[in-house]
Amino acid sequence: MRISRLPALAVMAALALAPAANAMPQDLRSPDARDAAVRGHVGQDLRPPDARDAALAQEKYYSSYGKAAPAQRTVTAADDSSPWPAIAIGVALIVLVAGAVGVAVRTRRRPVPPVAASGS
Repeated sequence: MRISRLPALAVMAALALAPAANAMPQDLRSPDARDAAVRGHVGQDLRPPDARDAALAQEKYYSSYGKAAPAQRTVTAADDSSPWPAIAIGVALIVLVAGAVGVAVRTRRRPVPPVAASGS
């Protein structure tokens, strides 16, 4: 089975422009794990008593300095609402496919001389 160029180019363009990049991410965790993440898991402290005491002493020491101020960072907000790069890539692919189709259609094929029938 032979596929002509135009359908093959159309299939390649459709695959290239598939909206898979815009798909919403899936949460593949179990329902229990999602609930635990929302509630914040406060579980049993399984450290030995000496480690618990050391951790409480360290917490008391650090809290004597007062409440910590959050670190100041200047972060520019990323604007994900602009589809211009995706549109530009799509238009570029369409122009590329149209050019390839145009070149494929305009190429000349050498005429094949008819085969003379022998006999009679």
